[in-house]
Amino acid sequence: MPASAPANGDRDGIAGPSSLLLPGQPLPPSFTKPPQPACGSGCYEHEGRILSSVVGRPRRDGAVVSVVGREEAGLMPEIDAVVIGTVSPAKLFQ
Repeated sequence: MPASAPANGDRDGIAGPSSLLLPGQPLPPSFTKPPQPACGSGCYEHEGRILSSVVGRPRRDGAVVSVVGREEAGLMPEIDAVVIGTVSPAKLFQ
């Protein structure tokens, strides 16, 4: 297993089925242990914590963490559908 892979026995640095993240949830400690990794796609840093921005599983590739989104998360709601969620401000990084 590569040195950058989490210690939970997951293949290729991707978390198992119990680690499905929702937007706004912090990545598990096994993915963010020091030194603090850089944020890749599907996640962002807020107040020193790395949070998911999509529905998916966390992944660490060396010094970069990301959240691999699920195909189902890309679906758009139907017109007049009821959508439950929380609106929060987001920082844009260039």
